[in-house]
Amino acid sequence: MSLLVFNSSNRIAQGVVRRLYGAGSFEKIVCADVYPTYQSIQRFLNFKSQLDAEASTSLTDIKISEKTDLANAINRATHVLYITHDYYTLTASKLNLIKTTAELAKKNKSLKKFVALTPVEHDHYGETNPAEAATASERDASKLYPELVHLKSDLTFGPDSTIAHSIITRFVNGSGLAYSAGASSVNTRPIHTDDVATAVETALNNDSLRGSSFLLQGPTSVTLAEYINTLQAHVGRDDLLTQGLLEKILSPAHANILTERLYDPSYANLVRLLAQYKPLSQEGFENINNLGLELRELRATHAPRGYNIEAHRNRESIADRWVKSLLG
Repeated sequence: MSLLVFNSSNRIAQGVVRRLYGAGSFEKIVCADVYPTYQSIQRFLNFKSQLDAEASTSLTDIKISEKTDLANAINRATHVLYITHDYYTLTASKLNLIKTTAELAKKNKSLKKFVALTPVEHDHYGETNPAEAATASERDASKLYPELVHLKSDLTFGPDSTIAHSIITRFVNGSGLAYSAGASSVNTRPIHTDDVATAVETALNNDSLRGSSFLLQGPTSVTLAEYINTLQAHVGRDDLLTQGLLEKILSPAHANILTERLYDPSYANLVRLLAQYKPLSQEGFENINNLGLELRELRATHAPRGYNIEAHRNRESIADRWVKSLLG
């Protein structure tokens, strides 16, 4: 069996691929991505180099440059896993990409399973009504491919979390984090990335789940402020929830020409996510217990002062170190 993982370069996808690669359920895993930047290529190559070269599963990677590339990759696969990418410039709209993938998957009559994982932290918060737009595109994909297994994940934590890694990295580097005071009253149920990977593995292997949709959430509800404070305490910094003068004058939460030029797209999207996040509704989703998950707790994973800052810095790529030294 051959599994195509589309949009495989992001951290959440890497956690899923690591799980599936180690499990040996597939003879071949093909990691496909649009790779719009050098950094996106480098992070995948770094990840690939850490995998066990002696594993029974073959792992290859391909670049998707146009629709025919994706169509050919899907036609060669027995299983397809779509994961929302974490790019915010230089690439196709997330809203259209999931629907295009579903449309192409439908044409592969020998395809055995199509699973879509859509992390809320990867949604594009520069869109108008981002949560509603993402939900609409996911529903359209399910209509195009009725047997699609859809997994929508709430904010994540753990080693393969996009949002937790971004916040922790800013704290480790001594950078502040801009977020709204209203975050203290907005609740989320964050889920560990290992639990997300387990849910994907179950969805791919359990035929009884065809056509199902699940909202992946953790066992405990916390406010966004509590989520951020937990990560802050994990790093051991209590002085960084501030905005610099520039951010006070021109907030990255506002989408305009100036902010697009001044701020990294991923950081701008993070700030907008924290400003616009809405608690996810269970409506239309099936019981997560059907996935057999043993859900991990946020505070048990990110204990106070439990983060190895030295190890984090040692994992930085040469390019990351060069950029940091350039910026002072």
